[in-house]
This record gives sequence, C-alpha cells and structure tokens, in this order.
Amino acid sequence: MDPGTVNTKMLFAGWGPCGIDVKDATDTYYLAVDPKFTNEGNLPKYYVSLQEKNPIKLAKSEEDCK
Repeated sequence: MDPGTVNTKMLFAGWGPCGIDVKDATDTYYLAVDPKFTNEGNLPKYYVSLQEKNPIKLAKSEEDCK
C-alpha cells in the first residue's frame, strides 16, 4: 500500500514538485480501513487508484514499460 511519490516539504526541498499532492494520497488509507477492500483468507489483491487490477497483465504490457 504505497501511495507513490507525494509532494511533501522534504520532496520539495530536495527535488521539487514531482509527485502527487498530499491531499490526493488517500488510497492507502481507504485500502486499510474500508471493508469493501477486505480479502481475508485469500491471496492479496492489487489496486491502482482504488480499482482492482491484474498485476500480471500490467507487467506484460509494453505501455507500462515506456
């Protein structure tokens, strides 16, 4: 559950704005607390923008390698 690069004060100081706004980094919170994302006893699921995705299909996609 990694929100990716988030524009924090430390990021701005070192590299400038190259991530998402802090207010947009809420996916991790929802995945942790919202019951609709519970998957007890099963293999973990992979989400992109709170949408379930197939990581194998994504890994094989040439579009993702660009």
